[in-house]
Amino acid sequence: MSWSAVISHATGDPVISSDWNAYVAANAAALFGDGQVNAVSFTPSSAVWASTSLTGSWSGTGYYRRTVGELWLKGTATGGTPGATAFTLPSSYRPAATVYVAAALATGGGATSVEIDTGGDVIPQGSSASFEGIRVALI
Repeated sequence: MSWSAVISHATGDPVISSDWNAYVAANAAALFGDGQVNAVSFTPSSAVWASTSLTGSWSGTGYYRRTVGELWLKGTATGGTPGATAFTLPSSYRPAATVYVAAALATGGGATSVEIDTGGDVIPQGSSASFEGIRVALI
């Protein structure tokens, strides 16, 4: 897994580096020599949102990302058959057990649920679904 680092230094703006090891090697004296490093935070590169096309009669777009131990979803699905797969997650983004998550309907207001199974299928249980704010533990 690759990581990005955000370094907050007392003498300037935060620096974002996509290659932490190379950045530290090139800037070690400036980073650590003066004792002015305020904070360093790491984010896995997989934390970037990836988009996926919806399948079957579903329209809209699904987005997913993985942070440390957690799957996040956003996007919407409309016009599909309740209980039919909207999209399938890659293997490293799948939960260990099937989960059902509360979700808002993407059209018309109201509530529904979304099933995410161990095969990675994301399955709205209503005729539409908003994936906004869906977070699932991946343990």
